[in-house]
Amino acid sequence: MAERSWKVSLLSRLIISFVIIIAPIYGLGIFMYNSGLEILRNELSNSMISQVSYYLDNLETEIRRIQKLQYELLNDNDINRMATISETLTNIEIRDAVLRIRNRLFAIKNSSKYIKSTAVLIPGAQKEITDSGVSEFSSEKFGEMKAIARNADASIVYDGNSMYLIVPYPYSYTTERDPIFLIVSELSPEEFEMTLKAMKSKPDEGAAFYNFQSMNLIDADVGVYLHEEIRRRIFSGIPAETAERAEIISISGTNYLVAYKISGYFRSVLYKYIPENTVFEPLNDFKGWFAVFTVLSLTVVVVYSTYLHKFIHKPLSRLASSFAEVKRGNLDIHIEHDVDDEFRFIYRNFNSMVSDLKALIEQTYTQKLLVEKANMKQLQSQINPHFLYNSFFILNTMARTEDYENLERFTEQLGKYFQFVTRSAPMR
Repeated sequence: MAERSWKVSLLSRLIISFVIIIAPIYGLGIFMYNSGLEILRNELSNSMISQVSYYLDNLETEIRRIQKLQYELLNDNDINRMATISETLTNIEIRDAVLRIRNRLFAIKNSSKYIKSTAVLIPGAQKEITDSGVSEFSSEKFGEMKAIARNADASIVYDGNSMYLIVPYPYSYTTERDPIFLIVSELSPEEFEMTLKAMKSKPDEGAAFYNFQSMNLIDADVGVYLHEEIRRRIFSGIPAETAERAEIISISGTNYLVAYKISGYFRSVLYKYIPENTVFEPLNDFKGWFAVFTVLSLTVVVVYSTYLHKFIHKPLSRLASSFAEVKRGNLDIHIEHDVDDEFRFIYRNFNSMVSDLKALIEQTYTQKLLVEKANMKQLQSQINPHFLYNSFFILNTMARTEDYENLERFTEQLGKYFQFVTRSAPMR
């Protein structure tokens, strides 16, 4: 059996070539899909950072504006008179001053949705004037507000779940002198919550406002555990600098995209989170199409391989086997191809070649035999006269020497020889 001279079949090479061609396309599809996800993630992160920064900047602007109104109120003539010379004022003057102060406080309250109430605590006049009226002065409340303001290191101060903007007068604490009045604006946590809820565009999203000093948390319908994990993963303690960024954190097996901005003015952080699967849920369809693309690619490879095997590899293998048969000396082989293509042309020419080769071999062999017979005949024609001469000379010698025994044997063998020669067919 003839050994094959090739180590890798043509079918394997064609399939490998096809896979090499289709692999970059497949890899490009994977790269484009992953790049699209990364671009979408970056765009979403930038969008969330911009949103958080926008809301926090607006909140800072609003609180600064409220504080500016409070500081402007420090120079109010009525408040200063009530705080310093209230005992010299008549009841009518006190009443008119209270009405004017209340109107100013009412204007401040209505200037911002974040203000729940505004009041001036005047210990000298023993009055607490609010935007809605006059309340009984409470030394305990005054002392509490004074202590909160004295210990605060941020604009908004906290007392439990309550939020305040407190401006004492005088507001210089170089001495232990008590302020002669306090301007207190109580902020509404509910309005802060509404602002946080306005940042949500999907039910699974969340936002929160967290103060590092008081550890007060205002959230938008988000679990406390989730907030604790987010704060623990992103930062710990009180940040030294203002920062804004977006990070991906994993909590209980779920990845969250968290964007936050830290405010040194509030000593707080505003952050927003969203589960990644919520963002990329619409892309699940692309994953399905990617799976379909993978199946189609494999199907194409299988179909292409089957096609190559049937229409190229199989005819080539048959042709190679036929050549091997011819090499072994089988000249009776005949191959046919059903499809009218290049292989039929090759097969027909192969059959013609084998037929011509067989005819040529037979012709050459016959001519060789004829030449050998002619040479033999010529040799015989040259040998016969000498043989006859020698035979007669031998007979003559045996007769003269009277060697009758050998003469008898020699003549008998000579007769058989001539009998054999006369039986042979004549050469043509």
